Amino acid sequence: MLQNCIKSVSRIFFVFLFACVCFAPMPAFSSDSNGDSKPDARKEAIEARRIAFLTDRIGLTPEEARLFWPVYNQHRQKREEVNAAFRARWDRVKKVSDLSPEDAAAFGEDQIRRLEQLIVLKRRFHEDLKRILSPMKIALLYEAERDFNRILFQEAKRRDEDNRQDRR
Repeated sequence: MLQNCIKSVSRIFFVFLFACVCFAPMPAFSSDSNGDSKPDARKEAIEARRIAFLTDRIGLTPEEARLFWPVYNQHRQKREEVNAAFRARWDRVKKVSDLSPEDAAAFGEDQIRRLEQLIVLKRRFHEDLKRILSPMKIALLYEAERDFNRILFQEAKRRDEDNRQDRR
């Protein structure tokens, strides 16, 4: 019982320390064009929460965390690059129904290409994870990511509703 308590406290301390080391220096270097770092601070807070949430839900040991986070972060960065490339080309489109037939065909092909790239990345990520984590911890990761994203979505929805009520 005492050992479990000590493990939990040490895991929480490790997550907190890891988050502090990773994200504390960032605000000094990040701000938008107006010098406002609020969006960056929000992103950093979300990332710190993500690290703590996933580490806790997966039950990462310090050694697993040391190996896991660089792989995880690299995967997220590559995934974001694929999505950013798609957005760079198609963000200007407000309504798909306004596209020409040629552009609609290109849009559809780009969607499929993006999804194919994301699947290849996911497969590589999964294979990399198998060298670091047990199958159970990998399954817990996928579940924890889904749960964390659901929490963020619910918070954003609640914030949106609060903002709408404040405008009335």
